[in-house]
Amino acid sequence: ESHMEYKLEAGEAGILELGQSRLMVASLEGEYEEVLALAEDLRIALKEITGGAEIEIIDTLFPQALPIIADSMIEAYRLSPYVQYYDRELQMKEAELNLAVSKHLPKLSAGYYSESVTDEAFRGFRLGVTVPLWENANTVKKAKSEVVFAEAEIDRYAFHQEKELRQKLNKLESFRTRARKLEEALGTANSLSLLAASLENGEISMSEYFYTSDFYFRNQAQLLRYKKELLFQEAELMRIYL
Repeated sequence: ESHMEYKLEAGEAGILELGQSRLMVASLEGEYEEVLALAEDLRIALKEITGGAEIEIIDTLFPQALPIIADSMIEAYRLSPYVQYYDRELQMKEAELNLAVSKHLPKLSAGYYSESVTDEAFRGFRLGVTVPLWENANTVKKAKSEVVFAEAEIDRYAFHQEKELRQKLNKLESFRTRARKLEEALGTANSLSLLAASLENGEISMSEYFYTSDFYFRNQAQLLRYKKELLFQEAELMRIYL
């Protein structure tokens, strides 16, 4: 702003450009304060997670991207506790079915038998067949349907998990592509020092300088958002290994 006031006094800038300068400074200061407030909120949240212990973060660079192997993650999802829960449910239903079937089968009995009635006695071998009640047949049908349902639940959950994983991987790759392209574009764009030099040499107007620098900063902020989303997506995917 002081630089613009100097140019105004020298007759190299007008009141309109000075107003634009003050507006941009106010906007940048507001965004800066917003970032500081967010950083403080995150610091407090982190302190709550660590049980009150302060963690000093001095690294200002984003960590390197983690290697994401789709097949390995799909296998990890298949071995997750939730899948094991559904597997145990299926095993339990199969055991109940086997028990119901065993109760439904006719039972043979054989052995030596004796009985006395008044003055007469009966002795000899006896062979018998016990026929299950009709309600046992319904129990078997119910157990079979529960096994089929448990198998369907496993298939449904596996399909849902794999679909969710594929979606997360696609989202991760999308952010990687966008971040890479934007970073390359910003790398080839004119730097702020060259932009300032062009302004000093009279090659561009103050309005052009404001517009170009604002566009540059907003794309830098967008790049940071992409990288933040990348870290979130990687962390979400890596939870399966915990």
